[in-house]
Amino acid sequence: MRPLRVLMIACTLTCSAATLAQSSNAINGCYNRGTGELRRVNATDCRVTESSISWIIVGPHGAQGLQGQQGSQGAPGPKGDPGAPCSAVPPLPPAETAITPGLPKFQAAEGDAGTATGWLLTKLHFDRPVVWTPVTGGALSSNIRYEIGDSPEVFVTVGLRFDTSSRQTDVAELVAPLDRMAAIDTNLHRPPMVLLQIGALNVRGVISSISETYSDFLGDGTRTRCEVEVKMKVASSASQNSIAGQGLDICLHLRTVLSLCERCMRPC
Repeated sequence: MRPLRVLMIACTLTCSAATLAQSSNAINGCYNRGTGELRRVNATDCRVTESSISWIIVGPHGAQGLQGQQGSQGAPGPKGDPGAPCSAVPPLPPAETAITPGLPKFQAAEGDAGTATGWLLTKLHFDRPVVWTPVTGGALSSNIRYEIGDSPEVFVTVGLRFDTSSRQTDVAELVAPLDRMAAIDTNLHRPPMVLLQIGALNVRGVISSISETYSDFLGDGTRTRCEVEVKMKVASSASQNSIAGQGLDICLHLRTVLSLCERCMRPC
């Protein structure tokens, strides 16, 4: 039985003898084909009557050992190449300069109030009443009449958001042109006509009301965000109230009359 078992082992390992013999962990032997004797050798220099065999014995895998202590931090590696430059964010255009046509803007159509730019549109609301009146003696739900006459007033409400938090500057500088558009121009003696441009939409009129809410501030109190709601009255032209001009003329005339009366009342 022993020679037979050795022969089976030799036949199995002979096929890989050439490969295993090149490994430093291989066990080399020579098997005598006549006697069945197996002897261990350091090299494959077997006799003519022997066959060269090699094999590697791998034992069972042992348990993992304890983790060693963490070593000291190594030296810093070389500095890497600089990254690609990021795309620069263009600053918001100044409030007083003209901008590219077609971009959202509030612009004074007359006077020197300037142009309000650098805002984000948050709301656009149109209010146009349609005048219906009930016919006398009829029910409102079934008998009404459309009043034909002057075109009803059209109002446009615009929500604007100004934000200078990234630049950390006072956002009121961007809102200031809107305040000037709602104030009386010294040369016009009234608020100026304004033009709202949003893409292909162009609305001309006057500012009837303006509401400003400041929400974000820096540590020193600088305002960096403002929500503005502007209500416009659509109109093609505007003029000063004639009563105001008449009142000025009346005052000048009254002063002249009083001066003459004083002269008449003086004793000769």
